[in-house]
Amino acid sequence: MAESDVFKRLSIQRTEPPAEPMPDLAHCSDCGWRGPATECQKGTEGDWESGYYAVDYCPVCEDGGCIDDYDFSPEQLEKLEAHEILMLNQKDAHNV
Repeated sequence: MAESDVFKRLSIQRTEPPAEPMPDLAHCSDCGWRGPATECQKGTEGDWESGYYAVDYCPVCEDGGCIDDYDFSPEQLEKLEAHEILMLNQKDAHNV
């Protein structure tokens, strides 16, 4: 096998895996709202010492509420399960 063929084969094997599906439902413990995380207001909190991080704010509460729980919709859970199967199959293929 020519050297260039080896590099082509290695580059094909080093493709990035698809991103893992994330929870798509959010819950506010202040008002009890449950709904799509895409409806949440987005923001950042933190400081330069501790670092900044992304947060979700409740779309119902005037003060932003407390989005403290996330969950998967049935559709998103199916995507997560398919992703896990794909990752297991890729791992098994590399172990052969």
